[in-house]
Amino acid sequence: MNKENEINLYEKIIHIKNYEKIMDINPNCIVIKLKNKLVKVYGKDLIISKLDKYEICINGEYKNIELLYE
Repeated sequence: MNKENEINLYEKIIHIKNYEKIMDINPNCIVIKLKNKLVKVYGKDLIISKLDKYEICINGEYKNIELLYE
């Protein structure tokens, strides 16, 4: 399996492949850890609509996305 991270942005959905773990979750900010970075999603009414071992989908009105390299 390809272990590269992939982030896809749609109108109200953020789809992330090959994440490592959820660091924080609340309706205004969700923080996801990837292999060598953090993804911080800021917005309104954010929820995790899909969650499995390799993929996560975040739904809601996202306003800003930060990539923080470790």
